[in-house]
Amino acid sequence: MINEFKINDFTLSYYDSGGSNDVVMLLHGFPSPYFFWNEIINELEKKGKRVLALEQRGYPLSLLKSPDIHDFNIENLSSDIESLIDYLEIDEVSIIAHDWGTIVAWAVLQRNIVEVNNLVSVCGGTEFPNTSIYERLVFPNGKHYISSFQNPRTSSEYLDSDVDNFIRSAYRDTFGLINNPDLSMKSIFNGDKSKYEPLSFENKLDI
Repeated sequence: MINEFKINDFTLSYYDSGGSNDVVMLLHGFPSPYFFWNEIINELEKKGKRVLALEQRGYPLSLLKSPDIHDFNIENLSSDIESLIDYLEIDEVSIIAHDWGTIVAWAVLQRNIVEVNNLVSVCGGTEFPNTSIYERLVFPNGKHYISSFQNPRTSSEYLDSDVDNFIRSAYRDTFGLINNPDLSMKSIFNGDKSKYEPLSFENKLDI
């Protein structure tokens, strides 16, 4: 069941299994929504965990009415998490985060407003990154996609030009096929459809 939590001018959607005081929060990355975690949610619940899975601001279930680029700064993204934890009266939480979600998770940890017992970073590094780290990462097809996203106009125009390929490229199966990954926007979100097999849930993508 999807729950809703009102934060200023938008509604944050989240899943809460309830029950146990042993709370695990799941933070998705980009472009995944919260149901990216469905199988993991089931496994955690089997182990008696209380699971929270958020649809972070700006994603389909937590859209902003009139978004501005500043609505998505790290302070707001972190505050969303902290506000929900406070609203649910949770004393302490473990966080599992993926991709962009790890950046938010590291910020929550650094801000130290809520009690975080453990942080599991999946494809997100082992420390809170700063801009200079990404600026030094340059690949054959351009700079790191996170650096590219700092220019919202050009990056959105690029992704909007072929949404179908953007989504399918983001979820293509490259396991064992890439030794030195190119993490540029053009490489990650503009895949060669003839080279990579789609993931098994491709037929569930309604584009």
